[in-house]
Amino acid sequence: MNTLQNMPQKNKNIDWNKRLYLHQPDEDVWRKIEEKLDFESKLSNCLCELPVHYPDLATWEKISSNLHSKKTINFKYLYVAASIAVVIITSTIMVQQFRKDKYIATITQKHSISENDLEEAAIAEIQTYCSTQMPACEESRFKELMQLYEELKAEEAQLNRAIQQFGDSPEMIQSIVKIENLKSATLQDMIILIQS
Repeated sequence: MNTLQNMPQKNKNIDWNKRLYLHQPDEDVWRKIEEKLDFESKLSNCLCELPVHYPDLATWEKISSNLHSKKTINFKYLYVAASIAVVIITSTIMVQQFRKDKYIATITQKHSISENDLEEAAIAEIQTYCSTQMPACEESRFKELMQLYEELKAEEAQLNRAIQQFGDSPEMIQSIVKIENLKSATLQDMIILIQS
């Protein structure tokens, strides 16, 4: 409560200039400022009075003779060496990329052949069951799954043709993986329907 009483009231008639403290810097501060100003002026005066030294002619001749006696690099040879290095590095990178692409294509082909073999065996098994007039093969759900499988197989064939024609991309590989997973799930659903 005492602090509230000591605080000035909001009054527009208060002269704030009379309440402000007057602050004067010490004499030491002014003296230091004057010294710095004097130093700069003294320095500029002394620069003109500094002696100028010139080396004698024999020293300049030694320096100039050493400059001309050094062997200069022939940049023509440097450019030729740099271009040969660029050709070697580029060809090495291209050969490694070709080998990598060939290896990936071989692995992909072997992988797809083994998956295709399993897939073909599963479809052959399903068709064998359906040829014995299984009632599950006549259900609409089974027919829908068979149609879905055929559509997925057609899409996969189109994607594989596009990859062979234009090269692969991460999106295309991802699409093929999704299609293979959907085909596998569709085959499993058909087998479950036949066995039930």
